[in-house]
Parts: sequence; structure tokens; C-alpha cells
Amino acid sequence: MTVTLERKHNFWGEPFRWAFTPGAVKQCLERTVRHQRSPVLASVCEAVSDAGRVRAVHFDHFQEGDFQLVFRTRVTVSGRGPLFLSTILSKDAGKASRIGRDEHAILGELSRRAPRDVVRTYRGAKVQMAWRNGMRSHYLYCGQWLRDYHELGVNRKMNFYINEQPFHHFDHHQTIGMKKEILEICMRLYDETSKSAIEPPLIGAGDFVVTRPKRGKPLRMKLIASRRLVGGLTREKALAMYRDYRGEWGGKVFKF
Repeated sequence: MTVTLERKHNFWGEPFRWAFTPGAVKQCLERTVRHQRSPVLASVCEAVSDAGRVRAVHFDHFQEGDFQLVFRTRVTVSGRGPLFLSTILSKDAGKASRIGRDEHAILGELSRRAPRDVVRTYRGAKVQMAWRNGMRSHYLYCGQWLRDYHELGVNRKMNFYINEQPFHHFDHHQTIGMKKEILEICMRLYDETSKSAIEPPLIGAGDFVVTRPKRGKPLRMKLIASRRLVGGLTREKALAMYRDYRGEWGGKVFKF
């Protein structure tokens, strides 16, 4: 079985800088795939019930946030076409790994409750990353690769846009409709039993993804990141929390 890694480059063609070496990331992913209890291979088995022998795994560094590296993972399996997963690797053994572990658990619970609104997650585990002063445990988990969905962002006009090439900017009227849909998704995720709701989503940080506009087809959106559940809320208070949310993007205020 072969394991390969392709790094993401910035606008000037330079690879993104990591606190650890690219070799350490590749070795970490190789060890993870070859481990007897590999979360990657276990995720393959969970995603497809008839998975054969895994022949190759390719990690494409697709996206990077403050706390995580996101890889588009192509798995070559005997007897079938390639399988694609997302692999999320926390960037440190402390805060980032705690956020990754909590996010994995929250998304798993939400996707079971509302599979149409939330990305499906698979297996996760602590994996070993080599730093200059020794090995550290980083949290890694796998999820569904949403091929037809793209990162949703906020532009300078405070309208939504697709933050992937080719860029697509939505107008004000479309943005209002999309905000309404995001609020409806958030309220569908409200748990009446525990009186809890997801924290207000960070649109500019890529918490939601969206399909590209196609004539005659409605836009579809999914939640792909949620770091915290807020408890002790009635349904009315949850709605008020979202309506009262204010976020600053480029010196301007974003609100629902």
C-alpha cells in the first residue's frame, strides 16, 4: 500500500508554512494509515460495506484553518472505483486537538439527527506527530467528502460568495434567502430534550458549504463545522441568539 501527500500552495506558488515539517505530516499520515486500528481504514469500511483491499491512499492538502489541516483523501480500493473522504488533522496536541475531538463528536450527533443538513463523519483517533522535542498526539478524524459543495464566504459587500475558484458572488437578494436557510438549518438542529443549540456558525471561517447555482435547481447547504453546543436554551432563546449574532468581517458587521 502506498501513501502520498500533496501540499497546498498560496497565491505566489509557495507551500503554506507549518509549525512542523512536511516530512513529519507525511510520516504521521503514513503511520495512521498503516496502523492496525487506523481511523482512515476504519472510515473506508464504514463508508462502503463491500470495501476490498486498500491499495493506495493519497492526501491532497485542500484547506487550512486556524486549528486544522483539511485533506481531500483519495483511497484506491481493489475491485471498485476510487473512494473520497475528508481527513481533518488538528494542528497541535493542545487546544486544536480538543476542538477537533469536540467537533467530531458534535457533528456525529448532529448528522445522525439531520443527515440532509450536516456532513456525515466517520472514525477518529489520536495520532502521533513528530515535533522537534519529541512525539505529540494530534486528533484526526474522517468524514464524507462533499464533491458538489463549496466553501461559503462573506465578501466586502457583506454578501455571500463561493470561496473556491471559479469564485461566484451572490447578490443581496440571494444572500438574504441563504441567511434564512442557514437559520432554518440551525433551528432544525435545536435539541428539545437537552435544550441545546449549536453556537452561531462562523460563515467567514467556512462552517457552511453550498452547491453552485444551476438553472432550475435550488441551492443546497450543509453544516461542516460546529465547535460548541450552547445549553439551557428554549427554542425562542436559540432563535434570538442567532438573530442577535454580530460578526466583523473586513471592518464591517455581519449579521443574520
